Amino acid sequence: MIRRPPRSTLSSSSAASDVYKRQVSTQSTGEVPTATMVLRHSSVAVHTGITMHTVECAPPQHVACKGVVMLIHGFPDSWFGWRHQLHAIAQAGFHVICPDQRGYGFTCTTEVQMDTADFCMEKLCADNLGLMDAMGVHTAVFLGHDWGGTLVWNLCLHHPDRCSTLH
Repeated sequence: MIRRPPRSTLSSSSAASDVYKRQVSTQSTGEVPTATMVLRHSSVAVHTGITMHTVECAPPQHVACKGVVMLIHGFPDSWFGWRHQLHAIAQAGFHVICPDQRGYGFTCTTEVQMDTADFCMEKLCADNLGLMDAMGVHTAVFLGHDWGGTLVWNLCLHHPDRCSTLH
């Protein structure tokens, strides 16, 4: 069974229904300013024939961006498994991209029916490279959990030019 996030995290009372806002407090010189960090949900068509659901979180405006971190979930999971890490990694200065992998969450294919061969490591790696291309990202830090760890190891092994770091 594929776990999906609660509907309340996918909609907002604001005009942009695909945005989930969370207030994050940051400490500075004696003050505690409040910054709004936004989780942005989007669907990105990639050249492998699927539309990948992604959740992004950018660093706060006062923090210089150090690069892109891609969080790759395991089995059976979705972006929601990384929900507690998104803000912390963005607060550290990284633009975080967390996609639902092929066949999970809200990522869908144009094919009517998928075969087990559609889940081979080459296609899963191609999906993530296609996502990076579609989003204009050349290199990223990759963090993988569970089956996502195997995927990022393979991705970095076969495409080292696209991986700045592997964790």
